[in-house]
Amino acid sequence: MTAATGLRRAARRAVALLLAAAMPCLAQPAPPAAYLVGDSTMATATGYGDALCARLQPALDCINLAKGGRSTLSYRAEGLWEALLARLRARPAGSGTAHVLVQFGHNDQPGKPGRSTDLDTEFPANLARYVAEARAAGAQPVLVTPLTRRSFRGDRLDDNLGPWAAAVRRVASAQRVPLVDLHAASMALVQPLGQAGADDLAEAPPGDPRFDRTHLGHRGACVFAELVQRQLARAVPALDTPRTPQPDCATVLPPSQRFSIGPADMRGWTATRGGAGGAILRVTTLAADGPGSLRAAIDTPGPRTIVFEVGGVIDLAGGTLEIRQPHLTIAGQTAPSPGITLIRAETVVRTHDVVLQHLRFRPGGWGRPRQGGGDQDGLSTAGGARDVVVDHCSFSWGTDENLSASGPRFGAGRADETPDDWRRATSHRITFSHNLIYEGLSHSVHAKGEHSKGTLVHDNATGVLLYGNVYVSNRERNALFKGGARGAMVNNLIVNPGRLAVHYNLWPQEWGDKPWQTGRLSLVGNLLRHGPDTEPGTALFTLRGAGPVELHLHDNLAFDRQGAPVPLVALAGTGQAAVLPLPEADLPPGLRIRPAAVLAGELPGAVGARPWDRDDTDRRLLADLAAGRARIVDAEPPPGLPPVAPPTRRAFDPEAWHIDTMSPRLGWARIGLVP
Repeated sequence: MTAATGLRRAARRAVALLLAAAMPCLAQPAPPAAYLVGDSTMATATGYGDALCARLQPALDCINLAKGGRSTLSYRAEGLWEALLARLRARPAGSGTAHVLVQFGHNDQPGKPGRSTDLDTEFPANLARYVAEARAAGAQPVLVTPLTRRSFRGDRLDDNLGPWAAAVRRVASAQRVPLVDLHAASMALVQPLGQAGADDLAEAPPGDPRFDRTHLGHRGACVFAELVQRQLARAVPALDTPRTPQPDCATVLPPSQRFSIGPADMRGWTATRGGAGGAILRVTTLAADGPGSLRAAIDTPGPRTIVFEVGGVIDLAGGTLEIRQPHLTIAGQTAPSPGITLIRAETVVRTHDVVLQHLRFRPGGWGRPRQGGGDQDGLSTAGGARDVVVDHCSFSWGTDENLSASGPRFGAGRADETPDDWRRATSHRITFSHNLIYEGLSHSVHAKGEHSKGTLVHDNATGVLLYGNVYVSNRERNALFKGGARGAMVNNLIVNPGRLAVHYNLWPQEWGDKPWQTGRLSLVGNLLRHGPDTEPGTALFTLRGAGPVELHLHDNLAFDRQGAPVPLVALAGTGQAAVLPLPEADLPPGLRIRPAAVLAGELPGAVGARPWDRDDTDRRLLADLAAGRARIVDAEPPPGLPPVAPPTRRAFDPEAWHIDTMSPRLGWARIGLVP
């Protein structure tokens, strides 16, 4: 081989290598696409756009660019339209057709500065310009008439968007552009529903600060995405593509029936508002006490709502956090990620009108000797505590109970006190809702030895509602109602109890010569599932001890590990105990009740502290629950109690919250976006 030949071959190899290196940089044709442009009725979380994209993908790339509050004027003015045109122009040659769905009208109406447009001139001109520019960028525009609002006058749907829909139709005809007449189709769909049925399509139930008759919840998004997809397939045959299967919209729960991830919307027998209307106190340190601490805010007198500008672990070093000043809301949802976790502490509520939300309570054994004493509840109400709501909190590793409603059994013990006096002197009108209650420590520091317990409702406690909680791997007391207690358990999921799920027990030796009181318990829509630690035959409800209890049962289910039914009721009393039928459930008014059969699927994702921002411990427990491997434990599973670390920080912005309810203005579905 000559030198010249070798040089030529080397040159060819070099060119080939350069071409190979360049190949990945050559843009590949993009698949067909659909871009959604519009207002909040199409936007993520408040509209149908994401649900529509779920139906169109993967046959199309579907990108939802709709933004709440925008009009044909403001969408362009804010640069949103130009950003889309840039994306369209950048699509490689040979790409599939890009379709641009344009839907405006709501915010073009009068009375919206910076957004309103003239119906006869600006609005149609703006739409025509969108059509022309989309075509010039190589896309196929599709006009969509505005989604109807859902307010009725009498028995007729109020059509206040008709003129704007008519203007869209005229532009579509003049510009020879495909039209999806969503306004007419949605009017036809909503009219037969009536006002109550139409309200089921909203983002929140009536009475909630987020409720309106414009924006959409999960069911509304499903219904209207389905409607648009059908209309789109007829208007643009190229978009009649294979659909990704989606749930039947009839099975998507309206907001009035869903378990909530955020608000304390089931208050039970109490009407408390906690500290609403009072001062806003900011927690600025994770220190156990001192200025800016949680303890300092709790101890401040007067109505108050506690918010957090720090996130992390508060270590009480084995102490007790007592709440003695009434009219208090503690809003753990306001903390920056990872939220607030209290460790090595017992929290006791000894007052009235208290609302606690989105906190984690983890007392723990922290390596102390077995039966060495110093046992702690995660949280308990005590004394004559009343009108207390504990909602969306996580409780684990209690060394007494995880969560309890307690207090004196017989008031002050005077001879002239009546049973009504006893009830007023102990916990009453208490609601525990949407909590995750798990892994009460079994053989830990409690002086009695084994003590893995979920919830204790003490003797004569009254008006206690346990609603929508998940109990996992507590050996007993899931929950225990003691002598004379009166309350209800509704829509609770109980998994892997050891030997007792729900039970009632009046212990004669504790009552002495006092007359036994009849307990009252309504069990409605609860589900028990045995686990690896559950004794065979464990029933949903067990009667122990002595004394009568009035019991109402409705729509409860109980299964062993193989899915076979187990008894709902077991009698294990002394012979002095009796179950008395309670013909009608004794429940607070307005309680939302789901079928027991759906709890395992619907409830775990909604309970506990900050479902949108779970910590590793709650995530691990829920994964164990889903996999059927949850177990009763003697000590905190690795890695144990979370370490104290420097706090995360974020200033509290009152404009981001409905202060009276401490609900995010963006809605709970988008709380992770709160600045």
